[in-house]
Amino acid sequence: MRGSLLFVVFALTAPFALNAQGTVTLQLIDYAAVPQSGELVNSPDNAVYVARVNFLREEPGGGPNRFFVCDLNGRLYLLDKTTRQFTTYLDFHRNTAEAAGATGLFGAFTRAAGYANGLVTFQFDPDYRNGGSPHFGKFYTVHIEVDTNDGDPRRLPNASGHPGFSNAATYSATTAHEAPGTDNANTRHAVLIEWQDTNPANPTFEGSARELMRIEFNGRIHPMGDLLFNPLATDASHPDWRMFYIAVGDGGAGEQNNPVLHPTPQQLDVLQGKILRISPDDPDGAGPLRYDIPNDNPFTGPAVTVPAGTRPEIWAYGFRNPHRITWDPLSNALIASDIGFHSWEEVNVVRRGGNNGWGDREGTFFFDVGSGLANRGAPPVTVTDPPPPNYLNPVIQYPHSPALGYGDAIAGGFVYRGTRLTELRGKFVFGDITTGELFYADLVEMLSAADRNATLPVADRNASTPVAFHSLKLEWDNPRTPITVLERYDRMHEIVAGEYHARGGRDADLPGSAKVSDLTGGGRADIRLAMDHAGELYILSKSDGMIRAVVGVARPVTAPVITQQPQSQTIALGSTAVLSVEASNAAPAGSGARGLSNVSARTQVAPGENTLIAGFVIGGTTARTVLIRAAGPILGTFGVTGTLADPKLTLFSGATPIAESDNWQTSAELVNVFGERGAFPFVARSRDAVLLLTLPPGAYTAQVSGVGANASGVALVEVYWLP
Repeated sequence: MRGSLLFVVFALTAPFALNAQGTVTLQLIDYAAVPQSGELVNSPDNAVYVARVNFLREEPGGGPNRFFVCDLNGRLYLLDKTTRQFTTYLDFHRNTAEAAGATGLFGAFTRAAGYANGLVTFQFDPDYRNGGSPHFGKFYTVHIEVDTNDGDPRRLPNASGHPGFSNAATYSATTAHEAPGTDNANTRHAVLIEWQDTNPANPTFEGSARELMRIEFNGRIHPMGDLLFNPLATDASHPDWRMFYIAVGDGGAGEQNNPVLHPTPQQLDVLQGKILRISPDDPDGAGPLRYDIPNDNPFTGPAVTVPAGTRPEIWAYGFRNPHRITWDPLSNALIASDIGFHSWEEVNVVRRGGNNGWGDREGTFFFDVGSGLANRGAPPVTVTDPPPPNYLNPVIQYPHSPALGYGDAIAGGFVYRGTRLTELRGKFVFGDITTGELFYADLVEMLSAADRNATLPVADRNASTPVAFHSLKLEWDNPRTPITVLERYDRMHEIVAGEYHARGGRDADLPGSAKVSDLTGGGRADIRLAMDHAGELYILSKSDGMIRAVVGVARPVTAPVITQQPQSQTIALGSTAVLSVEASNAAPAGSGARGLSNVSARTQVAPGENTLIAGFVIGGTTARTVLIRAAGPILGTFGVTGTLADPKLTLFSGATPIAESDNWQTSAELVNVFGERGAFPFVARSRDAVLLLTLPPGAYTAQVSGVGANASGVALVEVYWLP
């Protein structure tokens, strides 16, 4: 059989519009499954999670095609962006009391209890890719250890499983910066290490390490949470060049009804509950500190008068758990997401020397340490009162409300600067850890609120209200279903629960516990947000150990009205059939809608003239990008029998072949395009064929034939129009 189809393209443009609920809908695809590291048993420990993926960062400076990914259970992975395969780069877990047979680096490492215990985070030095720099190959990690005394050998690395670790024998630990109060069974250390890989292109670590800082916490929660360099400081001419910002939680001290512990985040003589700013270089190689302190920090320098004992490392203070910080280079804004206690979650624009209120306030409300609630405004100020503290209000806050369903632990976020999500450019996108709901707010409004707040008289700052934020809905391409229909969700919780159980999770709902999610689904989705160098977003989820890519925005369109249907035809064998359709109110190309954004045909292919031919026309005067696919073997997953084993796709302009594909090569770009257009996924390195081309106006035919001995079978040809 021979066939020819005329595909009609409507070159319309769609105005920006929110959907009927006033929200934007994101399209998601599964990007990678992190190797299982949990035991998946119903246990009070963190082993119940599939894989506690916590951070994803793209290797900087145009390096190899890979991400770095950390699992709180102890491994720092390389993730190949083409194959989606994980390779262990470093393994921190050697605590055999927690896991018999652990063979990683640090005997004092702990992943047990406390949602943030384990290998917390990592960050690359700004000079990581500069081969002529002494900082070439440097990166930094934070991991959690049980409380140990100075000189305890468990603080030192055992590099028997890492033969490339060159200075393990001379590595030395630092003395911990003490927390207020007395040590207890839950006391933990957060350890900041500088690593230098002498050959960053290799898939394993080869080089040295130096411990920079060790901070003690009198609780197993809220340790160091994030590490950041100013993205605007691109060389040594910038005053912030290689200044290191470190988000440090309060270890749970601020919520304790204890006069020694509760003031911790407000105290300037301790590091807990702060954002720090240091230089990671040790200026003299001696003394108690292995880093330097910038002389332009707010609480240091000859012109600064501060209380005795004030720590000069402090950049801002009054935080409970600022577990995510981000710096938007276009607005030069440093933004912290601070997890609240029982009442409010908040987002703060961080100011030099600013006091963000915890543990005196949570959100814009005063915190009552006795009840654990923050639900009353500022008390009236009288002439006999001392001056009120110089608190800065959050620019976003949301309540712990089962009725509203927002959630109870903010997941942090980013200012979106990518190209896939036009509606969200310049918006701050964030989420909630437990429910997995996603939100966005306008950055300009956030910065305006921060400016107003900073300039108001201190007594009037409660009048500076946080800005509005908006819910994001989700469409997900579920790879476990054979039907290419995007599933719609209000949040990540249900998506994560399904995959958690599919990967062997044994809890009836999801691991963990939280007030709002326990009343609206059970357990914690445990999501995190990540961003690549192109500014595109990823959603990580610890409970099911998955990484998902945000590949587009679903845009609402008016249903097309068919004005001329294809006409039935009877034709002789070997003749050509031309089918055409006309419509008004057609979905614009690139709108994300189904309908006429793509067309397809399926038939039997055989040697000789029995080629499947799909014709299409690009009208107008502007070149268009098209995705053309020839599906054969993949059709078997949908129950189709007798499929074409090895289709070859050839694109013709007139009688001239201009492009050819046989056996598609898996790539992140193509996988993302599949997700953006709603095309069902292909198996990696299958014998199906794909072309992604930008073509000038004209008439084209996509021809599908068989290769080799099995050149007969059923094949499907598809053409998708991209924006």
